[in-house]
Amino acid sequence: MSGSGRRRILVVEDDPEILGALSGLLEEEGYDVQSVADARDALERLRHGPTPEVIILDLMMPGMDGWEFRTIQRADPELAAIPVVAISADTSSKAAAIDATSFLRKPFRFADLLSTVEKIIDERERRRIRARLAEAERLASLGTLAAGAAHEISNPLSFTVANLETMDEQLSRLRQMTAELSARQLPEAHLLEDMKATLDDMSDLLADGRVGAERVSRVVRNLQSIARRQEEQHRLVDIRRVIESSLNLTWNQIRHRARLVKSFPDELPLIQGSEFRLGQLMLNLLVNAAQAIQEGNAQANEIRVSVRREGGSVVVEVADTGEGIAPEARPRLFEPFFTTKPAGVGTGLGLSICQSVVLEHRGAIDVDSEPGKGSLFRVTLPLPAEQRPPAVEKPVAPEPAGRRGQVIIIDDEPQLAWAMKRLLDPEHDVVAVTHGREALDRMLAGERFDVIVCDLTMPYMTGEQLYREIESRFGADVASRILFVTGGALSEEGNAFLQAVRNPLLFKPFDPAELRGQVRRVMSTQAAPAEA
Repeated sequence: MSGSGRRRILVVEDDPEILGALSGLLEEEGYDVQSVADARDALERLRHGPTPEVIILDLMMPGMDGWEFRTIQRADPELAAIPVVAISADTSSKAAAIDATSFLRKPFRFADLLSTVEKIIDERERRRIRARLAEAERLASLGTLAAGAAHEISNPLSFTVANLETMDEQLSRLRQMTAELSARQLPEAHLLEDMKATLDDMSDLLADGRVGAERVSRVVRNLQSIARRQEEQHRLVDIRRVIESSLNLTWNQIRHRARLVKSFPDELPLIQGSEFRLGQLMLNLLVNAAQAIQEGNAQANEIRVSVRREGGSVVVEVADTGEGIAPEARPRLFEPFFTTKPAGVGTGLGLSICQSVVLEHRGAIDVDSEPGKGSLFRVTLPLPAEQRPPAVEKPVAPEPAGRRGQVIIIDDEPQLAWAMKRLLDPEHDVVAVTHGREALDRMLAGERFDVIVCDLTMPYMTGEQLYREIESRFGADVASRILFVTGGALSEEGNAFLQAVRNPLLFKPFDPAELRGQVRRVMSTQAAPAEA
């Protein structure tokens, strides 16, 4: 047992010869031993110093004896769980009945004491691992639940956002109409003024509704990004967007504890990596920073998140003004299941996950910390060998005058299908259906469509199955006109399909302008009206 694997033992014994002998023998076995000759001093060390794995406690001591020590220890929630091996030459039933994890009567063989200590530590470690594995399973279940919740929320939220957008446009037309009528100076002008005031109030209410819907949309999109499969292929990622998404998810934890300070450059190269795994990295670093600070004094504390380029790397730093990390805990900081937090706070997996993500991306992670002053975690991620500038969307060329597209929308959620239809109706001739088979039948009957907006996950016929049918019956050109939409985390098979076909994809809930823009992009690839 050495290095970061050394286990800490507190020996409380008033006999200096026994204290020295026990401490020396235990140190030879590789333990980190603290020796105390007085029970009161031992309590002070426990309250203000590092926590030992086991306490070896003599019962017969002057001043405060072992029984009184145990009474005080058991009453302190921070100390009660530390196992105690009681030792004593007392042969009374009182000594044997001491409330301790184990009892050894003096004189005892050191081998017996060592065996007792090892059994206690092993059993404690097994319990700790079982508890952490149970917590890990719970978190995995929560991840699955989050993915399911995001999927279930995304459909009603999508048609709510789309309908709010349509209502806003209709209100704008009504206000234009009332303005034109007012200009004619009709006798009913006072009624028109009342109508204008009412429309203004409705516009304000609608604006508030859109703000609220957008906030929920951000939460759902963040849940979707967290729930996406770990097997996701590495691609060019904007680390600033990953950080912002993680900040949105952790904001409720941060805002009660500290002021948030961000330092991002206007331009930053993209890095090669997994957006999902990098999101895990940032989420864990931010939660770790928040949990290092007590709630209730946010103005006095700070969490600072910065990102910058240094040579051939991008450096991300997350700093907090929390309690800091004790020097003796630093070597074990990235070990699985190791935690310095109180029971019930954290799983001991967060920083281990951070290290694995960083190593997976061929980077480095290190920490600077001072107890009582805070910590700074620094992540260095290499840039790809051939650095490409951030992707910039090219402006869509305007459609030729009078050109309207023929669009079909396929979504098993009727309200969403009709909401998307209403959004696209001003620009295109739109048909909405709720089954892939109905869309296929229309096409087989001779209907032609420039754009096919299709939900990826549907009963009876999925988006992928419809794609295969269209490709086999009408060719790859018509299949390329499919714009997929989805409200859930993609499976490994779904990711592989989309990677293979390269059709555009929209995640629900989407911004109405994003839907219209994607439809225009598909339209712009066709110089003439569609022919199947």
